[in-house]
Amino acid sequence: MGNCVATLRNGIKKRQQESQRLKSKREDNVNLLEEPVVAHSFAIYIIDNKGEIEEFYDVEDTKIGEGSFGRVCKCTNKSTGAERAVKMLRKVRRKSQLIMFKNELSTLKMLDHPHIVKLYEHFEDRRYMYMVMEFCQGGELFDRLLEVGNFSENQAAIIMQQIFRGVYYLHTMKVVHRDLKIENFMFAGEGPVEANMIKIIDFGFARSFEEGQYMKTKVGAPYFVSPQILAGKYTEATDMWTCGTIMYILLCGYPPFFGDSDAEILSRVRAGNFSFNDADWRHVSELAKDLIRGLLRMSEIERVNAKQALFDQWIIQTAPVLRAPLKLKYFENMRKYVGFNKFKQATLQIIVSQLEAEIAKPLIDTFMWLDSSGEGHIDAEEIEAGMKRAGWTEVEIPEDLNELVDGLDADGSGEIGLGEFVASILDLQVYAREETCWAVFRIYDQDGDGMIGNTDIYNILNNGQPGGQEVVSAHECRELIKEADEDGDKRISFSEFLDMMKGVQSKKKKDQGAEKQGITQTDIQDEIEVEMVENANLIEDPNALDTAQDLVDDLANHSPNEVGLNSRQDQEDAEETEIKLEPVDEEAEAVLDPENVAPELDAEENVQEADLQEEGHEGHEGHPDHPEELGAEEASETDRFLRSA
Repeated sequence: MGNCVATLRNGIKKRQQESQRLKSKREDNVNLLEEPVVAHSFAIYIIDNKGEIEEFYDVEDTKIGEGSFGRVCKCTNKSTGAERAVKMLRKVRRKSQLIMFKNELSTLKMLDHPHIVKLYEHFEDRRYMYMVMEFCQGGELFDRLLEVGNFSENQAAIIMQQIFRGVYYLHTMKVVHRDLKIENFMFAGEGPVEANMIKIIDFGFARSFEEGQYMKTKVGAPYFVSPQILAGKYTEATDMWTCGTIMYILLCGYPPFFGDSDAEILSRVRAGNFSFNDADWRHVSELAKDLIRGLLRMSEIERVNAKQALFDQWIIQTAPVLRAPLKLKYFENMRKYVGFNKFKQATLQIIVSQLEAEIAKPLIDTFMWLDSSGEGHIDAEEIEAGMKRAGWTEVEIPEDLNELVDGLDADGSGEIGLGEFVASILDLQVYAREETCWAVFRIYDQDGDGMIGNTDIYNILNNGQPGGQEVVSAHECRELIKEADEDGDKRISFSEFLDMMKGVQSKKKKDQGAEKQGITQTDIQDEIEVEMVENANLIEDPNALDTAQDLVDDLANHSPNEVGLNSRQDQEDAEETEIKLEPVDEEAEAVLDPENVAPELDAEENVQEADLQEEGHEGHEGHPDHPEELGAEEASETDRFLRSA
C-alpha cells in the first residue's frame, strides 16, 4: 500500500500539467444539443440569486479543488458564518463546459436527499457562473481508502448502505448519474466512517431517463465503466455495475477488473470475469460476495437494482440500525406549519436549506428512519408505521395524520419530500432567530433596497418551477404582502418580516381587529405584552416548555386523545432532544471533487480523444442523449492508485 500511495502522489503534479496542456489544444467546434434533467413539480427552493456573490459570501482565493469544468473555492456566508464550497466557471471557456455546468445546476435543483450534495444557490455575473454548495469537511472516500488500504466489512456496509440510498433516490427520480467513481463520494464530516455521512457529488454527466429507453454516450472511468456503456447501449443499471466495483474495492483495496493499460482493463470489463482471491477475501462473508456478484452480473436485466441492493441481507445484517424516535411536538409543529401561508412555508423551506449540521441532523435522521421504502419520500402510511415501530399505541397516533400529510403535500402526490418534512417540524426557536431571518430576508430582497415587494416574493416562490408554472400568482403575492405589512406601504421591512416569522402580531393589526370586535385598548396592550414575552422566552430558551396559552390552544384545537398524552410529552421533555443514529452521522458541507474528466470508451479497447457529439436514444426519436465532453485525459488519481495496487 505504501508503494501505491507514493506512486499516486509523486505523479499528480506532472500529470495534471500534462492534462491542462492537452485540454488547451482542443477546439470546441461542434454543435451541442442539451437535454437538461426534467424538473419535478414539488417545490425545492434553490435560489437564482440576482445579486453579486461578494455581497453574500466571503470567497477565499485559494482553490480547494478543480473539476473537469471549473475550480472550487471555500466561501463563508456573511450573515450566518456558515462555510460553503463555491464551484465557479468562466464563461469564456468552451461551450461544452458551460453545458456541463448548466446540466449539473439543473440536476441538483430538483434533488433533495441526505446523501446527495446540497446546492444552496446560484449566482451569475458578466464573467463567471457560480454554484454555492455544501462543503464536505471529511474529504473524498478515495482519500480514506488511501489511508487504510481497505475497509472492514462493517465499515463497507455503512458506506454502501448510504450509496445505495442515494442511488435508489436518483433512480426513483428518473436520474442516472453515469460517473459514480470512487472520487465522486465525499464524507460530510471529519469523523470516522461509523459517525459520518456519504455525499454523492459531480452531476455534470447525469441525465434523465425513461423506462425502456437506451442511452448511447460513452462516459466513465475504465475501472468503473459497465460493459453496456462500452457497447453503446445501456440503462440506469449502469450505475449499479459501478456500485459493484466500488463495493469490491472497499473490501479488498483493488478493483475487480485491472490491467497495465486501459485497453487491457476494458477487455476484462467486457469479459466480465473476476474472482475473490482467497488471501484477501477469506475473512469476507459470503453474503457480501453474493451481493457483489449480483451487482456485477453481465445482463442488465439480471443485475441487482438499487432497491434490491438497499434491502439486501448483507446490508440488513451488517449495517447498523437507524434509530430516530418521533416526538409529539413534531406533529404540533406540523399543524402550525399547515396553517401558515405560502410565503411563510416557502421561507421555512429556504431556512431548512441553510440549516447548520448540528440542528438539521436529528431532523434528517427522523426522515430517513420514517422512509422505510428508501425512495426519499414519505407518506402517511410510512409515518404511522414508524410511530408503531417506535412503540406508539393506536390512541397516541394523531387522528388528523392524513390531513396533516395532505397539507404538507405540495404537488398532490401523497408524499412528502425531505425539505417539506424538516420545514414542517422545525421549532420556532430555530427559524425565528434574527440572524437566520436576516439571511433569508436578503435572499428575498433581490434589488437590495432593504424591503420585500410583490415582485421579490413572486420571483422567489416561482423560482425554478417546471414549465414556468406558478406556485403563487401576482394577486396572491399582493395578498401575502398585506398579511405581514404593518405600516401599509405595500412592502415588507425586515422588522415586519421578523414579526411574521416570530408570530408576533403588530399593535396596528391588533387595533384593526379590535375595532371590529369592540375590544378595549387596555386588553390589546396586555395581550401584546404577554405574547411578546412568551415568544421571546421561547426563542431565547431552546429547552422552554409549552406556554400555558399553547396548552389552551391544544385543548381547543386537538382531539381528546391528542391532548391527553401527558405521559408521552412528559417523557419527551425529560429526555435529551438529540435524536440518536447508530452510527451517528455529522451533516456538513461539501467541496466538489477534483479533476473529473470522463474518457470516451470506444470499441477498440482504448480511450481516444473525441469532440462532443449529439446523440439520441436508440430507436427513440426526439429523446437526445446528453452530450458529453469525451477526451483522452490522463488517468484520474483513482485510476493511477488502483492500477499501481
